Amino acid sequence: MRAELKAGNVERVAEEIRWRVCRALARLWRVVRRESRYRDLDMLLDYREYDGEWTTWFEENWLKPRLKALGYTHVRFFGGKTCEYDGSFRERVCELGKPGSARAEFFAYG
Repeated sequence: MRAELKAGNVERVAEEIRWRVCRALARLWRVVRRESRYRDLDMLLDYREYDGEWTTWFEENWLKPRLKALGYTHVRFFGGKTCEYDGSFRERVCELGKPGSARAEFFAYG
């Protein structure tokens, strides 16, 4: 970058720096927004003790029975990202409802 500054490309270098800062701030904003929007499912149970990929099988056969044992009758998973290398979920949202409650609770995991 110093060589470019010496060559007189100050405008282009400044624009590149602004672009990098904007991208970094956007990534940080997404993390902060997710963190403030949904509580971590780890508050209810330690899902990280599961030794395997976080896939649909994990949700239906490992997470859901444990959440229902905590008294939740409505359990639904949606959103998130799928990792290409192992097919596991990241940033997945879990919607939970208790009997008699008109409002669902949302948690994130992954």
